[in-house]
Amino acid sequence: MKLGFDLDGVLLTQNNLHIALVKGNKTLERLYYETLVPQLNPYLFMSIYDTAVIVTARSDEYFDITRKQCTKFFPAIPFYMVSTPQWTDTSQFSSWMKEVARRKAAKLKDLEVDIYFEDLPETVLLLRDICPDIAIVQYGGRI
Repeated sequence: MKLGFDLDGVLLTQNNLHIALVKGNKTLERLYYETLVPQLNPYLFMSIYDTAVIVTARSDEYFDITRKQCTKFFPAIPFYMVSTPQWTDTSQFSSWMKEVARRKAAKLKDLEVDIYFEDLPETVLLLRDICPDIAIVQYGGRI
């Protein structure tokens, strides 16, 4: 079985209030992403016969941080970035989540993922519609 994991909010900590507060300040945004730490051990969800991938919608500008985090914390799990133009104000959030779901769905299908863990409730519902053959599990405390 192949399991897929979102990065921010699933494998790594995430604080949506902090994201909103640093938005637009590139120095603070980088600092925010650099300070995220693991909150979930993906290996605890896997049998010795399973494989895993990380699929994140982080912006390409954070590729170096993402690579370092994945190498340090999840060295045996390949990661894929489905870069999505980022929202700049909250009025764009709904359309951004739809685009995240569309891009993640294409990658999940391409990678033949069986189960995917995602934290954004809206994205979970959209992925379930787009990917009926993949079990999409919401993880985290967002309502």
